[in-house]
Amino acid sequence: HPPDMLRDLEQRCTGWIAAIKLLTYDLRQPIPAASNGNLPQYSDNAIRHFIESSILDSMPQHLREFTLAAAPLPWMSADLMAAVTGTSPAICADALAHLINVNCCVAEFTAPSGELRFRFHPLVQEVLQQIATDRVAERRRAAAWFLTQNDVDTALRLLSSDIDPAEFAEEFSHAIRNALIRFDITTAQRWLSALPATLLETHAALAVNAAWAAYFL
Repeated sequence: HPPDMLRDLEQRCTGWIAAIKLLTYDLRQPIPAASNGNLPQYSDNAIRHFIESSILDSMPQHLREFTLAAAPLPWMSADLMAAVTGTSPAICADALAHLINVNCCVAEFTAPSGELRFRFHPLVQEVLQQIATDRVAERRRAAAWFLTQNDVDTALRLLSSDIDPAEFAEEFSHAIRNALIRFDITTAQRWLSALPATLLETHAALAVNAAWAAYFL
C-alpha cells in the first residue's frame, strides 16, 4: 500500500523528498507477488538497483572500491580512509571531495575536534553495506584505526563473527586498563562484556582487568 511504503521509506531516508523519489522509482518496477499471492510492501531490490545504477555504476573502479570500503564506517575522513584503503590521506581527501562534487549522497560536517568528516545518507549506506559484505580486510583496518583513537565502541561494532577480537587483545586491554585508571568502571565493564568470555579467560591482562572491574562494581 503506497502510504505504508512511503512512511517506511521516509523513516529509513530521514527525509520525505528522498522517500517520494525512491517510492516513485520503486512503483515503476515489476515486483513479483509473494507466495500468498499478495504484493510485498515494497521491493528492496528496486531500491538497491536504483542506488547501484545511479551511484556505483557511474564511478571509476577505484572510486567504487573506495566507496564500498567506506560502507561499514559511521563516518569518513581522509586519515581514516587512508588507514582503511592503504593509500595516502591526500588521495583519500580527493576521493571524498569527488563524492561530494558528484552528489553521491554524501554530506560533510565538522567534528568537535575541528576535523572535516563525511557520511553517507542512511539509506544509501544501508544498501552499500548489503553490497559490501566481504570487506573483512577493510573492517579489520578500520577497527585497528579506531582503537588507536580510543574509540573502542566503534571498533567493537566493526568486528563481527568473521574477525576474531583476539587479534586486538592488547589494544582492548590497554583501553580497558585506562578506563579503570579513570575509575570509569561502567565503560570498562561495557567493553569487557562485548568480548568473548574465552578471551577474557585466556588473555592474562584482560583477565586482570575483568577482575578489577568486577571488584569495583
